[in-house]
Amino acid sequence: MCDLVQKGICQKDQSLLCETEEKKLLKRHVSYSKFPVKHAEQFLAQGTFGIDPEAKIWEDRSYLGIDKEYEGYPVEELELFLSPRLDRMKTKRMEKRKEKFPFKKAVTLSEGEFGLFDMGYNTTGFMGTDLICEQDCTIVYVFDEVLTQEDICYNRMCCVNGIYYELKKGAYTVETIQPYTGRYGKWMVLKGKIHIRDIWVREYINPDSDNGAFNCSDEIVNRVFEAARRTFSQNAVDIYMDCPSRERAGWLCDSFFTARVEAVLTGNTKVEDNFLENFCLAERFPGIPDGMLPMCYPADHPLGEYIPNWALWMILELFEYHKRKPDEKIHGRIWDKIWKLLKLFEKYENSDGLLENLDGWVFVEWSRANALTDGVNYPSNMLYSAALRAAGVLYGREDWKEKGRKIADVICSQAYRNGFFIDHAVREKGKLIFTKESTEVCQYYAFFMKIATPVRYPELFDILCEKFGPGRNSKECYPEIAPANAFIGNYLRIEMLSQNMRTDQVLQETRDFFAYMADRTGTLWEHDGAFASCNHGFASHIIDTCYRDILGVESIDRGRKHIILCMKKQQIADCYGALKVESQYFKIKWVQEGEIRYLDYQAPEGYEVHVVNRCGKKIKYKSLL
Repeated sequence: MCDLVQKGICQKDQSLLCETEEKKLLKRHVSYSKFPVKHAEQFLAQGTFGIDPEAKIWEDRSYLGIDKEYEGYPVEELELFLSPRLDRMKTKRMEKRKEKFPFKKAVTLSEGEFGLFDMGYNTTGFMGTDLICEQDCTIVYVFDEVLTQEDICYNRMCCVNGIYYELKKGAYTVETIQPYTGRYGKWMVLKGKIHIRDIWVREYINPDSDNGAFNCSDEIVNRVFEAARRTFSQNAVDIYMDCPSRERAGWLCDSFFTARVEAVLTGNTKVEDNFLENFCLAERFPGIPDGMLPMCYPADHPLGEYIPNWALWMILELFEYHKRKPDEKIHGRIWDKIWKLLKLFEKYENSDGLLENLDGWVFVEWSRANALTDGVNYPSNMLYSAALRAAGVLYGREDWKEKGRKIADVICSQAYRNGFFIDHAVREKGKLIFTKESTEVCQYYAFFMKIATPVRYPELFDILCEKFGPGRNSKECYPEIAPANAFIGNYLRIEMLSQNMRTDQVLQETRDFFAYMADRTGTLWEHDGAFASCNHGFASHIIDTCYRDILGVESIDRGRKHIILCMKKQQIADCYGALKVESQYFKIKWVQEGEIRYLDYQAPEGYEVHVVNRCGKKIKYKSLL
């Protein structure tokens, strides 16, 4: 009998049990994860729990709203309906332990007891445990990125972070079949008695994230950099994801920021190649208007939801991608989609040339700004202007560049009122009425999209630099200006400061914006609070900031083999970095002593390095590497 018959793949007559359609597979491109094993660092606490039959049950559309549009499994078809069980399991007593791994002896938990463990930082991978069941057991493992009131809230992110086991008496090594994300884990014994000998996560991360090195005399900044490295590595294993936990989706706009990180941290664009190629290969995007690009992809959009702004961010990413990889022809392959996209936007242009009453989910950022998107939304038009100018350069279209410049001029004439750019104007009885409300993020859009400059708007620029930012009390200082959030206002602010050589302020605000995130989870977050994803891919953008503004790597032109090092004025005493360029490394180190900055670098073979001195000190070359 042949091996295939023995294995049950073929019948005795050699016919296949099941014939599948032949698939054309794409090249992988990206590096395979090495799946390093991260062991738990601490046994934090042990305690007891009880079952509260009167507990409030979490109601969510993921099981209540299943229909043809929101696909899924109805409750009556579920073999296990876990979330109501978890809702009823309430902590009664908790005793802190804080025993470091490896544990001196196995952690023993009996029925009604739990053990709380800390992995040391927020990580993603296949969660595993070595344990012994003294008898038949029912156990539950819940996990999360943060502790909520010193305990785990399994549905803090509106998903069920829980794993249920029914095990016979015996010794087991269990590991999840799909990757999950968390820093803290809690084993709860519903029945029986267990002995936990080891807990780990087999990390599913991008191995190329270790290619880059960065270290400076400021340890807080170093911790933020490493938190950003972890964040990138977990969100870039095949395409750019928003988060590796809840959504795992390839969102545009997020990708603009994450792509910058890949280029400087890994020295390649493997993940971005995949991400952009997906858009090129698609013949159409069902469920959204013809000509529109999906807000995240690959994905299905049966509700027809899309973010028009995110399609414009795609153009900005393509513009920068062409600089990162000038020989790649993706911008040519996607030309027809970009042309159709800009033709689609034309139908929303009013008599002033501005976009008005855009359809879809008009998204500026997670703040008050998202409630001010009706009518003529000025941040969206600032983005439209920048996208047209970028597309004009990318495709040699002078008409697009000129149109983008005209839109910028109209925005300035309409939106700048009483010292700030307002967010929107609405039409009443055929007349455009300019509202009075301005948001902080709208100002950052203006500067990032080159609508405003410090030369043209010096007072606004000074106010933003001196009065706004992480230290601002929004209830007392300009209370009429709604504050920005992490995504994406705080990052646009740092970009504004960087573009205008305010490096010491970039350094300080890097600490203020991100140090508490790095300390609490070891990763960087979606919001400025821990109420959603605490591991968001775009947030790793601070790596690009560190390399550019602190180390001084202003640009790497791989086409012309030209590197610009810009030594900027700052208080840090020294900095070292290494970036992979093609198959080689570009290493830089500088040290400040008094009025002299000593500099050393090793350039990749064939590359020319141009040093620009903006540090206010004399630069001397000295062997430091």
